[in-house]
Order: sequence, then structure tokens, then C-alpha cells
Amino acid sequence: MFYPAQAPPKEVRCTSGGTDLLLRRSRVSDAPELVNAIEESVQALRAFMPWVHFPKGNTVAAQEERLQGLDAAWEAKQEFVYHMFRVDEGGQERFVGCIGLHPRCNHSRALEVGYWVRTAEAGQGVCTLAVQLVVLTAFQHLNLERLQVGCDRANLGSRRVIEKVGFPYEGALRNMLPFECPASIRENGWLGTGTMCMYALIPSDLNSLEWVAPLSSRLQSSV
Repeated sequence: MFYPAQAPPKEVRCTSGGTDLLLRRSRVSDAPELVNAIEESVQALRAFMPWVHFPKGNTVAAQEERLQGLDAAWEAKQEFVYHMFRVDEGGQERFVGCIGLHPRCNHSRALEVGYWVRTAEAGQGVCTLAVQLVVLTAFQHLNLERLQVGCDRANLGSRRVIEKVGFPYEGALRNMLPFECPASIRENGWLGTGTMCMYALIPSDLNSLEWVAPLSSRLQSSV
């Protein structure tokens, strides 16, 4: 059980490296954009996201129901999910992915970061920036003692993001993720090895991260 002092800001925004990125608390009205992003990215998501293989259906109605659950979890201060938006020079917002703070730890002052970015935005630094913003937000607003992140050993893209942000590597957790699965799922694109590479930050680690000070000065948030 996670016991936060308060919820994080509902919006976090920062411009860095030419990218103007907005993280906004997920909304039920985002469902159509979410459906489109998943449809665009389903081939890549199948590799390491189990929920793609066992969906209720990627429909607007199904996503609305799921987002209603996330809204209730935020209000209960149990889980905090943001949607990522790239903002262009004209102020138009483009849905680019999801990032969340999840209570998957035994420690009552710890959370886990989870994220995915749509295929068209992959490799452009958007996900790295989003994780950096969530790191700052989590430690500044939730009084955390640990923020962890893990990914399958074969998920090299996710590992690059984690290492760019500067999460210290803690070890390989064997049989932590789904591995044994029906052949049909492997044939459908599943690449999981079952071994999770675990990384984590604690408050004192932030002092050694060169990006923290400059990004903090550009971060804007609203409750």
C-alpha cells in the first residue's frame, strides 16, 4: 500500500532540446486518441506489453472504462497516470504516449515508473524527457524514498531510456516477467525473456544527475 502525502500535479510541462512536452493527468475524453496511438503502435507494443495480447478490445468504449478506473485511482491517491502530448508552435497538442507512477513496490514510500510511446515518436527523446519529468515530479511532490523502473532484458529501447535518465542498475530478476506463454502469443510478436532488469533512484542519487538542475528550472506544473 502506498501512502502519499499528496497527489502529484495534474499537469507538468517543459521545453527541452526543441521538444515542448506536456504531461497531463489521463482523462476519459482522451480515449479516441489513445485508441489511435495503440493501433499505430501495436506491432511494437506486442513485443513486451502483455496487455496487448489479452485485451478487452482496443475500442473507445473499452478505453473509456479503463480510464474511468485510472481516474478513480488518482482520486484515491493509489496510482497516477499521465498522458504525454507534444505541443507544436501553434499550441496544438499531439498524443504521444502514456507514463505512470504505479504502486508495485513493497515499500510504502516507493513507486514504479511505467511508460510507452507511440511508434511515430520513438527514438526522438520524448520518452526520455517524460521519464525525467516524472522523476522530478515524484520526488518533489510525493516524498518518495525510492522510485524504481524495470524492463525485460531484451527490451533494449526501454533500457536505453532508463540509462539515459541515470537510474542505477540494481540487478536481474529472473522469472519476474511473463515468459512461458502459448505459442500463438510468441507468433504474434512476443519477445519477452522473463528476466527483468531492475533500476532505481533514491533521493540522494538526484545530486549526481547533471540534467536535474537545468530541467528543474524549466519545469512548469499545475495542481
